[in-house]
Amino acid sequence: MYNPNSFPHDTAIAASQKFSQNTTLKDQFEAVWDIAAPYTDINRDKINKTVGQSMIWREIGNKEYTSAKNKDYLSKSIEAYTKSIAFAPVGSKELSLAYANRSAVLFKARLYEDCLLDIERSLKAGYPDKLKTKLFLRQSLCFKALKPSSHIESNISMASAMQWLPDLTKYNPKYNINKDCDSNIDWIYLGSHVRFYACKPIKQGELILINTYGQYHMVSKDARHLALKLTTDDPVPCRCTACIENWPIVDYLPSYGYGVACEYKERIKLYDTRGRKVSKTHPSRRYSRIINNEGYFE
Repeated sequence: MYNPNSFPHDTAIAASQKFSQNTTLKDQFEAVWDIAAPYTDINRDKINKTVGQSMIWREIGNKEYTSAKNKDYLSKSIEAYTKSIAFAPVGSKELSLAYANRSAVLFKARLYEDCLLDIERSLKAGYPDKLKTKLFLRQSLCFKALKPSSHIESNISMASAMQWLPDLTKYNPKYNINKDCDSNIDWIYLGSHVRFYACKPIKQGELILINTYGQYHMVSKDARHLALKLTTDDPVPCRCTACIENWPIVDYLPSYGYGVACEYKERIKLYDTRGRKVSKTHPSRRYSRIINNEGYFE
């Protein structure tokens, strides 16, 4: 590594003079580098150790976020991923993974602009092709949150997500970008009621489902958009899959209930925000969003 104390005094003066004679950053760097290169020690063992430290801090960040044991878990996760970024060599896989994971926490914290910056940094650092779909999905959601009345950027990101989906399905065959619900959740309709179940074991009290529904699903898409102030002057209707199938705008609807693991057999019951059990009182389709940390971080 570079040690400033290894420069002879005369060499340091010469480097300073050459630096001041150039005006562009590129010329200044080249002038100083020509003089500093013989005194620069590149230690491969230290670089390998740095990669290891980056991996350790990334794992710490994953643990902080997925456990969420205290109210500071977001800030602690961001701090750990920032240290992972600091230790990772430029252009390394570890650098791209650390940026991507930090972007996920920033998204959770609703720091969408910072999240977008980390997504771009991750892609430039060589984020693995098999994982790019999840990154572009996050990018699309950021654009939706920042510009709810514009669909250009979010649609471009969604198209990129679909482009890389085959690479992801080779790595994770069960991943389905078009599925309404996580594969771990199953539901049974009993007349006008619905019951949710967890297919695989989960911890008691673990929050895995956010259920969102309301009046916007009972009215037409135009009326819902008007209520959400998402009207535009564009006379041409959007032909994306979401609009054609009349998907709900989940991110802009009030969260009515949430799923909590029951004490027995990991059964899911639905409660409203006051803790009262909720029953399905109408036959319309219920839309759900699943929070599943498994596979969310690399």
